Amino acid sequence: FFSTARFHPMSPAPSTFAIKAEEAFGPEVPYLVGKTLGRGAFGTVKLGIHRETGQQVALKILDTKELIANPHRMVQTEREIVLTKLLEHENILKLHDVVLTANHIILVLEYAPG
Repeated sequence: FFSTARFHPMSPAPSTFAIKAEEAFGPEVPYLVGKTLGRGAFGTVKLGIHRETGQQVALKILDTKELIANPHRMVQTEREIVLTKLLEHENILKLHDVVLTANHIILVLEYAPG
């Protein structure tokens, strides 16, 4: 599922990197949550580090309440998930996983630094 790639040696240690995602989202999210990488109409993207493997990922965090309030956005999000899972191309970030919590949908994406 996840590669054995480790975070860069110069990256902060996971214990000091950021809050554990379980503190923000619950125990179903096995990531440390780092700095904000970007914000968009559909949510916030944050750097994540898998607690066991150390793999860096991008966590696209979507608010479930906002999606439910806007059915068009919900359809677009569902379409994004399906298409991203199906597509494999070097210029398209790989979707590793989708985590559902009580208040969020979290897309676990390949992290492309820079």
